Amino acid sequence: MEQFGNVIEVFVNVNNILAFVWGPIKLLLLTAATFSDSFDALLDAYQEISENLPILEGYQSIFAKNERMQVVLECVWSNILDFHIRALRIFDQSSTNSTFNNEFEQAREQRSAQRKAYIINWIGAPKTILDHESLCQVRQEFYDATKRPTALWILENEDVKAWLSRPVPKSSTIWMYAVPGAAEIKEKNLAPVAFCYCKHKDPDKSTFVSILKALLSQLVIQQEQLLPFYSEQEKSSGEITLHSAKLSKKLLRCILQNMPSAYLIIDGLDECDQNERRLTLEFFNDLINLCDNTKAGKIRLLIASRDEPDIRKSLSLATLVRIGDRDTFQDIKSYIIHRAELVEQKFRQFGLSKRDREYIEQYVLDKSDGMFLYAKLVMMNLEGQPCLADLREELYRLPKGLSEAYGRTMDRIERNPRANEREVARKILSWMVCSRRPLRWRELQAAISIDTLHQIIDPNKRSATHVRDICGSLVEVISGDRVDFVHATARLHLFNSGYIPLPTAELSMSVLCLNYLTFDCFEEHADDGQLTQLGKDGYFAFQDYAIAHWADHLLAWIHSLSDPAKIKPDVEKEASDTFLVFGDRFSADLRASSINEQPILGCDKLQHLTCFPVIVDLWRHTKSVLEDLERLAASGTSEADLLRSLYGENWFKCSRISCFYFHEGFQSRSSRQAHYDRHDRPFRCEEEDCPAGAIGFASLKELEKHKRNMHPGIDKLSSTFARLKKGSAAEALLQKYPCPHCPSRFASRLDSSKKETAYQSALEARAR
Repeated sequence: MEQFGNVIEVFVNVNNILAFVWGPIKLLLLTAATFSDSFDALLDAYQEISENLPILEGYQSIFAKNERMQVVLECVWSNILDFHIRALRIFDQSSTNSTFNNEFEQAREQRSAQRKAYIINWIGAPKTILDHESLCQVRQEFYDATKRPTALWILENEDVKAWLSRPVPKSSTIWMYAVPGAAEIKEKNLAPVAFCYCKHKDPDKSTFVSILKALLSQLVIQQEQLLPFYSEQEKSSGEITLHSAKLSKKLLRCILQNMPSAYLIIDGLDECDQNERRLTLEFFNDLINLCDNTKAGKIRLLIASRDEPDIRKSLSLATLVRIGDRDTFQDIKSYIIHRAELVEQKFRQFGLSKRDREYIEQYVLDKSDGMFLYAKLVMMNLEGQPCLADLREELYRLPKGLSEAYGRTMDRIERNPRANEREVARKILSWMVCSRRPLRWRELQAAISIDTLHQIIDPNKRSATHVRDICGSLVEVISGDRVDFVHATARLHLFNSGYIPLPTAELSMSVLCLNYLTFDCFEEHADDGQLTQLGKDGYFAFQDYAIAHWADHLLAWIHSLSDPAKIKPDVEKEASDTFLVFGDRFSADLRASSINEQPILGCDKLQHLTCFPVIVDLWRHTKSVLEDLERLAASGTSEADLLRSLYGENWFKCSRISCFYFHEGFQSRSSRQAHYDRHDRPFRCEEEDCPAGAIGFASLKELEKHKRNMHPGIDKLSSTFARLKKGSAAEALLQKYPCPHCPSRFASRLDSSKKETAYQSALEARAR
């Protein structure tokens, strides 16, 4: 403010005007002096204002000669005066002290909430909380119907009790393993806690980075004091959304090292590919050892999975908890009793007795062999039988194992007397088998209504029967109205049984997407009126998936095709016609790339097809310019309910195919524009309230130049959020008790002895 006064004095050349600079400050300070808390808050506000005022004295001559620069000074003073007017109004009100504090506290909370939302948006983690809430809702609904609590056996396990309790457990890591589909993990309500549900073939839930992001997003919310640090990391990363494994590891490692304690749960790790499992296990083993060196048992990890050799090897020192038949018996029994009551209600009027119901309960329980998934498949299949005769026939020949259980469900689909529903079921299962992400029910509805012959979306083809009734117990609807297989083994069964050959599924989806993208609604000459009407008719409900993944399915089909002679003539003709029409429509866009001279893997198998040249062009195109494709964004109209049913809540999509928000989207145009700004100018100034923080810079060099010019008075280290503390040299000296079996060190002989005991227990368990 002193600089501000000096500059004004130079070009105004009078001292009287300075009263309007210093007068409001003195008045406000005198008014607030009687309230210590408010006075401190006011001083903090003045300090924040002073830190954000530019260095003005170096430009006195410019201000004196340039009228536009004087307008800038006028704007600065107007903002400062407005601050004083608002502050004085607060002090003039009754209950001044509490009102002032409330105003500042509300502003601080609002700012913190905005920063938190921005960081979570940047992390771009999968919606893990939706999966968790969906599972909790299922559990709650079951309890409401039966009044029987489930999964209590987990909390009664002695090793789990030790892991949850305050004293240091034998091992900070627990591995809970079982046969496929034996149980699902329900964590106790601890804080802070973070969890991740892995899902086979879902790129948002089956990779190492997605697991790190899921845990990180939950921990950030629970540790608000670290928000400035993560805000700085976001601004300096240059990433629109967090993708770097290196940065993800750094951020998660930092937050866990600086938390007093935390519980981490990873459920279904076996559903990730082996390489992703290896990266995950290596990172968390190192992280747990690092945290144990600081404080044993500080970070505790629970991993639930099937018993896979690579997981067993990596977790050899963890506490092993096997989920056996006795553990899940009561839960499975409660579930079977509940579903048997529903079967009895359905068939009671046709002669199903209480004794029959009890027979069903006992027979299915005996056959389940500790597998909850088996019991679920069988009971849903029994409930779905159309008549009592079919029910009795199905009951007396219960399947042996999961494979036969899946086969029975597929048989019921094939015996459906409604031919159109059978055909829809085959299509849906085929699309789900090869889809690159779980499809939403509205997207499946749009795909069903695609009429490739007349090239229209026929809303009359939308299924009035829900997918749960069409495909039975093979599928389930999870959070976000997404449709997925009930278990990863269901997809494998459809492959292995030959019910849906993978090349056929990939070709079918590729043809569907390419056909759809040649519809007139994607023509550039379509006017706004036409687009609005097409939007209301649901023409764009499938565009996000088709645009992003048609090339994935085309390439997968080419690479998976072992014998082109096995392609059925009618399928070959439909595919050829589709490729030719698509190639003709977008011939100008199918640009040849630098790989023209390279051999095209797999395409030589298709040389006998009339559409072979187009397939070659499509292959080259997907390898060179797929990321440049741009399509129409969703259009908003007054029929909000109709559009939500067709397109969901987030209508404003990012136009970059590789971006997470290409299919996730935003709820407002302004949010999408802010996201676009991050694409174009990803490097942000981390100084709080700097205008350039919102605008950003196109390169790191421009950002560094800005910081030299606009923030020269700030020490290089002080501009950075205080670095998270690592173990000091003194602490390292205090940890003088080494572990003879690993690099860990301990501050006390007791902790070292506990580690030795845990190691010996693990050796004895393996020996048995």
